Amino acid sequence: MQYLAVTAVSNALLTMYSKCEMIKDAESLFKRLPQRNIISWTAIINGLYQHEDFEKAMRLFCLMRESRIEPNEYTFTIALASCESMRNLGCCHLLHAFVIKKEMALGEFVGTAIMDMYCEIGAMDDAKKQFKAMGTLASKVSRNALTKGLVQNEKANKALDAFSEMARKDAECDEFTFSIILKACASLPSFTSCQQIHARVVKANFDTNTHVGSSLIEAYTKCGSAEEAE
Repeated sequence: MQYLAVTAVSNALLTMYSKCEMIKDAESLFKRLPQRNIISWTAIINGLYQHEDFEKAMRLFCLMRESRIEPNEYTFTIALASCESMRNLGCCHLLHAFVIKKEMALGEFVGTAIMDMYCEIGAMDDAKKQFKAMGTLASKVSRNALTKGLVQNEKANKALDAFSEMARKDAECDEFTFSIILKACASLPSFTSCQQIHARVVKANFDTNTHVGSSLIEAYTKCGSAEEAE
C-alpha cells in the first residue's frame, strides 16, 4: 500500500515537471524512483518528447521494454510521434512491427498515429497500407489523417479520389474532412471540384461553419472565382 502511494505521488510529480517543462527535474526524479510502472515510464517519455529530445525518448522507450514493462496505447502514440519527428523511416518500420506484434496496430488511437507518422515523413505507400489494414475499423479520424497526408504530400488528386471513395461508401464527414479536401481543390486548383465539394458541404449542413466557410473562400479564390468566394 505504501509503495502504491509513493509511486502515485512520484508519477504525479513526474507529470507536473514534464508539463512545466522542467525536464531535468523530471529525469532526476525518474532516476531516483525505487519502482517504476507504466505510468512512470510513459510520463518521462512524454516529457522528453514534449522537450523535443526525440532520440532520448526512444532510448527510454527501449529501456522500458528491457525492464519488461509493457507499453500501453498512449506510450505507443508518443513513441510513434517521436519516430515521426526523427524522420527515420527505419525506426518507424521497426516500431510499427512491434505494435503489430502487440496487436495494437488496428485500433483507432494507435492505428491513426501510425498513419500520421508515415504521412508526416512522406511515406504515403506505408500510410495507405496501414489504412487498408484497418479496414472497417478505420474511423472518421483515420480517414481525415490519410486525406490530410495526401494533400500535405502534394497528392491532391489522390486526396480527391480518397474523398470520392468516402462519399461512395457514405462515410461520415466533419468540418475537418471538408476543410482538408477543399485545400486539395485549392492546390490543384479545380473549380469543378470546388463546386462539387461545396454542394456536399451544403447537403451536410456545414455551410454555416466558420472553419469550412474560410476554406471554401480560399479554394474559390485560388480557382480564380471571386464571385463564388463572395
